[in-house]
Amino acid sequence: WEKATLRNLANTKGMLIGSFYGGNNTTPQDFNNILEIQKREFNLGGIYTGMTFTQPEEGNFQLDIMRGLIKTSISNGLTVLIHPLIWFGSSPNWIRTKSKSDLSKAIETHIEKLAQEIENSKIPTKPIIVVVNEASQSNDFYFRLLGSEYVDRAFQVARRNVPSAILLYNDYNNHTTNGERYRITKETVDRLKSKELIDGVGIQMQLADGTPPPNKPEVIAAFKSYGMNVYVTEFTVNIRNVLGSQKERFEKQASIYQSMLEAAIESSVCKGFVNFQLGDKFSVWENDTGLPFYSKSADPTPYDDDLNP
Repeated sequence: WEKATLRNLANTKGMLIGSFYGGNNTTPQDFNNILEIQKREFNLGGIYTGMTFTQPEEGNFQLDIMRGLIKTSISNGLTVLIHPLIWFGSSPNWIRTKSKSDLSKAIETHIEKLAQEIENSKIPTKPIIVVVNEASQSNDFYFRLLGSEYVDRAFQVARRNVPSAILLYNDYNNHTTNGERYRITKETVDRLKSKELIDGVGIQMQLADGTPPPNKPEVIAAFKSYGMNVYVTEFTVNIRNVLGSQKERFEKQASIYQSMLEAAIESSVCKGFVNFQLGDKFSVWENDTGLPFYSKSADPTPYDDDLNP
């Protein structure tokens, strides 16, 4: 049983299970403690690459962290997840002032730079890349200027520059067929699939706020409906409104984690299940006050504040 880690169990299923590196407000020691858990328990490491971090000023690419984490993944035998290449929610001010033609070029240049860096890293297993995240929302300024063409073009550029990668379109509330973003995800995926530009669907699956979780049959049906492999990319269970003792709250959370992972496995089309950070106090849900489900009692990850499971 000492060897029955999530990593070893996932390997027996031919499945990827992972988490993103680091977290919010981590010290170097915190990061190392999280890394030790990742190396032991997971076979995938998620690397956040929003443009605000990777190109904060035009032409000033900051890729040392991405390079270092790719090397860390390779040395520890972890599959690499890059997330995302393009997301309107992580766009520095310089790109928000571009004209239509200049914006299109800036997107292409950004994707080319990151994709070439990934390709040159010689990753031994196929990297998984979220090319575009949460497209076509009302505040998606890329979509306002360029329409859905920017999504297709982003995938074309990514495919050309890193042909070995598994390319995903990623969105939220698309894990059931009645979810808010299911229809737009399905339409986007179908369009990209017809052009042979996409390899899988990213399902964020950030469950929150004490509402009843989706049931397994609903999730399995939605996963299968996409007609291609899916990857749960940002799994959390926010329990800020779950009442009871801490032990009771964690037991409720554990039952949801179990049920949703079972759905992923039983669907037969879900190839990866990724936690969005480790350690509750390092979670974005406990640090970003602007998020709708922010709370210091969100406790959303599989590990508590002290990194105990």
